[in-house]
Amino acid sequence: MTLSIKNIKRIITAWKPSTFETYKKTFEKYGGSVNMHPDVVSYFMIHHDWKFDFFHYEKDGDIKGSYFLCNGKQIGIMARRSYPLSSDEVLIPFSPHARCFFPDKTNKLSIINKQNIINATWKIARKKQNCIIKESFSPKFEKTRRNEIQRFIRNGGEIKCISQLSDKEISSSYISLFHSRFGGTLPCYEYDNLLMFIS
Repeated sequence: MTLSIKNIKRIITAWKPSTFETYKKTFEKYGGSVNMHPDVVSYFMIHHDWKFDFFHYEKDGDIKGSYFLCNGKQIGIMARRSYPLSSDEVLIPFSPHARCFFPDKTNKLSIINKQNIINATWKIARKKQNCIIKESFSPKFEKTRRNEIQRFIRNGGEIKCISQLSDKEISSSYISLFHSRFGGTLPCYEYDNLLMFIS
């Protein structure tokens, strides 16, 4: 049996071949980006027959991190042209206290993973920087948003929990809002793709 360079790297850095079930548990424990979500992975495994290879990092008998490769190449699902999935960055499920070497390459690694990955070269690898949403806002900002909401309601608008809407209503509303925002400058997702993805 011949080992590839990537497999040798994983052995050296203590990353082991894993399963979808282990990956899902790790994600549920530590979180990650939407394009790494187990439900999204499951969708592409079932409906697109993509090949996924899973790996995990274990220390003292406890799994500290996990990730996957799509079709043997990329970390994270990059399908933003057909589905509402961000491809700006990938946030890999990691214990906040884990520190290790990472065996695969990506230039989309989230800055949140900086504390986890020893061998990441952030300034060289990342040409873009994503913004992190603040945890709190100024009283003036909050007042402005409240006034906007009240004006929206006075003009006949409604605020509903998304769980009250059907999959068809969500898909139609998404497309309608997309066209209102971008007009004809950007192509929107196909209704059938969106409906199947949301369902």
